[in-house]
Amino acid sequence: SYKTRRADHLMNDEGIFIANYELMRTRPDLFTLHKHWDLICFDEFSRIKAWKPNATVLAFQDLKTTYAILASATPIENRLEDLYNAIAFCNPDLLGNKSSFIRTHCELNDYHTIDPDNYRNITLFRKKISTISVRRNIESVVDSLPPHPIYINNVAELKGAQKKLYRALTGKDQYSMVEDNYTATKGLSMKLRRLCNWSGMIH
Repeated sequence: SYKTRRADHLMNDEGIFIANYELMRTRPDLFTLHKHWDLICFDEFSRIKAWKPNATVLAFQDLKTTYAILASATPIENRLEDLYNAIAFCNPDLLGNKSSFIRTHCELNDYHTIDPDNYRNITLFRKKISTISVRRNIESVVDSLPPHPIYINNVAELKGAQKKLYRALTGKDQYSMVEDNYTATKGLSMKLRRLCNWSGMIH
């Protein structure tokens, strides 16, 4: 089918598919066409930590894989629920469903929402996630860091359909429509970002 051909176009001969969160959010069908992955690696998994599922989290939860690696250099906030989606994806039985997680580890405030200052059974929570997680702080890695920052500035030129669409979107008429409209400007910026990733993300 047309959709299958588009998915195959993004996968190399070794069966490796590299994508970003924007593509997963806007084109989740490309990921679920492949029914089961051998391994999925997520960089900056803080992008899918939302307790209340958004489009990205929902697409993430639909993925099926034998193995998963989730990594992030972003400091983890002191909210247990921020880790729930990532842990549940790696091991759905470890924390149970959301109701079980709340009963075991959370206190609710007067508004019946999770109180971030009153968690329960923290030691048990740490023991559970220690079986699937590795956490390093700056003190443990500082000796292995390079002596100076490394800056890489590679420019990838747009070609073909990408270049044609980019010129169309950044034309004079388009800019005159959004110059005094923050929402429209933000929308155009997101379109251009998606276009630079892959022209198929522009409908």
